[in-house]
Amino acid sequence: MNRTALLAWAIGGIFAPLGGISAGIITYAEYSRHRLPKGRAAREALRSGAVATLVLLMVTGLFGWWVSRS
Repeated sequence: MNRTALLAWAIGGIFAPLGGISAGIITYAEYSRHRLPKGRAAREALRSGAVATLVLLMVTGLFGWWVSRS
C-alpha cells in the first residue's frame, strides 16, 4: 500500500466525523424550528450525522482503495 492511500484514509478518518457533526447540527437547527414530538429533532440530528459519517468514510475508503491500485 502506498503513502497516498494511507494519507487519504487518514484524512477521511479525521474529517468524516466533522462532516457528520456538521450535518447533525444543520439538521437539528432546521427540525427545531417546527413543532415536533419531544426528542424527535435530536433523534433526526443523530441519524443524519451518523449517516453522513458513514457515507464520508465509505467514499474515503473507496478513494484510498482506488489510489492504492494505481
